[in-house]
Amino acid sequence: LDSATLTDGSVSEVAARVQRTHSLMPVEDGTSWELRFGHLVGYASTYYSYPYAKCVAADLWEKFFAGDPLAPGAGEALREGMLRHGGAREPRRILRDMLGDGSIVTDPVGAA
Repeated sequence: LDSATLTDGSVSEVAARVQRTHSLMPVEDGTSWELRFGHLVGYASTYYSYPYAKCVAADLWEKFFAGDPLAPGAGEALREGMLRHGGAREPRRILRDMLGDGSIVTDPVGAA
């Protein structure tokens, strides 16, 4: 991009010009998509769900599989405690029942 592309016109005109040149998506005149920040709100909540899920998975691994990953009792506990409910129980309740007190689910970091 040259400096004229970025300085000649309003923000919406510059965004439209850049989009027409560098994107496969057509420009919808008058929409000013570049002035909206909805993508920031959705992205943050989605992004931080992954580290949280990794913490929960680490707690489950430590409690049920760390000693012997192939132990039949571990897999059965996971199936009976979590999977058999499908969507019929609240996920937080399932995890609390599986992990007990002191896990990230019952004792979140920074909770007062």
